[in-house]
Amino acid sequence: MKLGVMASALFGYLPSTMTFTLVAVIILLLLSAAAAAFVASSPSAGNGMLFGSNVGANRRRACDSSLLHRLQLRAAQVRAHANEGEELSGAPGQPPSTVIVGGGPAGYATAIMLARRGWANITVLERRPPLPPPNSDSWGDPDRSYNMGINGRGQRLLKDIQCIDRLYRYSVPVRGRFTWSEGNKTALRIFTDRTATSRIIQRDRLASLLYEEITDKYPQQIQVAFNTTCTNLEAANDGRLLVQVNNSTATHIHTHFVVGADGARSFVRDGLGFSAVRFPESNTRVYKIMPLKLPKDMRMDLDYIAGRPDGVALDALPTPEGNMIGVVLFRPEDTQVASLNTAESVRRYVRERFAAVVPYIEEEQYALFAKRKTCSLPSFSYAAGPLHRTDPAPVVLLGDAIHCVKPYFGQGVNSAFEDVEVLQRCLQECGDDLRRALPLYTKRRAPQAKALVELSRSFDKDPRSPSGFLLFVLPLILDGIFHNLMPRLFATNPIALMQNDDLTFTGIRRRKRLDRLGQVALMAAVVTAVGRTITLGLKTLLFMTA
Repeated sequence: MKLGVMASALFGYLPSTMTFTLVAVIILLLLSAAAAAFVASSPSAGNGMLFGSNVGANRRRACDSSLLHRLQLRAAQVRAHANEGEELSGAPGQPPSTVIVGGGPAGYATAIMLARRGWANITVLERRPPLPPPNSDSWGDPDRSYNMGINGRGQRLLKDIQCIDRLYRYSVPVRGRFTWSEGNKTALRIFTDRTATSRIIQRDRLASLLYEEITDKYPQQIQVAFNTTCTNLEAANDGRLLVQVNNSTATHIHTHFVVGADGARSFVRDGLGFSAVRFPESNTRVYKIMPLKLPKDMRMDLDYIAGRPDGVALDALPTPEGNMIGVVLFRPEDTQVASLNTAESVRRYVRERFAAVVPYIEEEQYALFAKRKTCSLPSFSYAAGPLHRTDPAPVVLLGDAIHCVKPYFGQGVNSAFEDVEVLQRCLQECGDDLRRALPLYTKRRAPQAKALVELSRSFDKDPRSPSGFLLFVLPLILDGIFHNLMPRLFATNPIALMQNDDLTFTGIRRRKRLDRLGQVALMAAVVTAVGRTITLGLKTLLFMTA
C-alpha cells in the first residue's frame, strides 16, 4: 500500500499539459525503461533458483494422537472397502479420501468446497493449535494477527461456498483511503473504480470463521488434525500416497488425493519435487505493529496512511472491535527505527516524523512498540511448471505454494481463493475426474500465478532510486497522462487494474504491454512531427535570410 500511495501522490504534482520538450525527454526515458522492464520481468538462471526438497526437522510439531488414531482407523476402513471394490466417496469419480496439508484460509476453503460437492473422508492437517472462535474478544488484541482485505476475487468464492455472511459478520468494509503527508497535508480518496468493497479481517480470524463453518455444517465429511505436521510423502504400493505425520510415535495416513495448501515454504511442493522460482530481494521491507485509536467522529471505513520521503510509512486498517491495527513499514537497514528500544525514544520518533498521528496513539503503545518484534515480509516466488501430478496418486498445489507476493496490494489470499474457485470449476466440468480436472487446472492457473508474481514484483521498487523511477514511477505517470487524455484507448495503471476482479492477471499484463507500445508509438510520432516542423522552420529561416 505504501508504494501505491507514493505513486498516487506523484500524480498530484503532474502538470496539466506537456511541452514538446518534455515529451522528447520522456520518450527516451520510456524506451530505456521498457528495455529494462523486459529484462527485469523474466527470471534468468542468474536471479531465479529452484527451491530444494530437503525438509528441516524444525518444521515438526506434536499432533493430537487421539484424532490421528481415528484417522488411522478411517484409513484402514478405506483400504478394506477399497479391497472389496466399494466406493466410499459421495459420487462416482470422487476419490475415497483426501488429505489437505495446511489449515489456513485456502486449505479450509478447499475442504468446504469439496464437501459441498459431496466429497467425504476429507482430512485437513494443521501444524498449529486451534484458533479462538471468530467471536472471541481476543481478536481485539493488535498482536493477535495482521489485517488483510478480501476484495472481489476473494468474495466471489466465499459466496460460492456460502461463507460470505460469516465474513460480513466478522469484518469491516474499507471504502477509501485517508493520507497524511509532509507538512500536515491530508488527502481523502473514496474508491469508485472497484468492482467490490473490500472487507478487512484479521488473517487468522478468517481461518477461524472457515473452521467454524466446517464444524457447523460438515463435521461428518471433514476432520481437522491440529498440532500436526506432515513429515514425509511417498507412494504406496497400492497407487495411493502415504502421508507421514509427526507424533510421539510415527503415524501415517493413506490417501487417494493430496492438496498442498501449506504456504510459500510448501512441504508438499518441495517434498514431491515440484519446482518453484524464487526472486532475490531488491527492495526489502520489515514492519512492527503500532495500533491507532480513532475518535468516534472519524470514519472507520478508511485505510489510514502516513508516509515519509525516507521510505518509512504507517498503514492502519480497521477491525470490528473499533481499533485500527497499524504497521510501521521500514527498511531493515534503517537504524533509527531499529534502535527504538524505549518508550521515550519511540514517542520522540513518532512526534518528529508522524506528528499527525500522535493524537491517535495511546500512551502505553510506545512502550509496547519498543518491545514488539520486527516481522519480515514474504519474498516473491511462483511454481514453475505443472501445478499438479496424477501419478502415482493425484496431487495439486494452490495458494502461496504457487504464487507468493508481498501484501502491498491485497492479492495474496484473494488469489488463493481464486485458485480454489478455478479448481471447483475444473472439477465441475470434468465430473470430479481428477486425471482430467487437474491438468485443466494447471492450464488455467499456472499462467495466472506467474503473471500475478511478475506484476506484483514490478511494483516493488524504491521510487527514490533511478531504476525505481524508470521502472515504477515513470510508467505510472505515463499511464495517468494517457488514460486521462484518451481513456478509451489507454487503460489506467496496473495497480488499479488489479483491483478489478473481472480481469485476469495475464490479461492485465498483456494490456499494459500493448499500452506501452502505443505510448511509445504515439510519442515517437509527436517527436517526429515536432522535429520536422523545427527543420522546416530552420530551412525557411535560412532561405529568407539568404
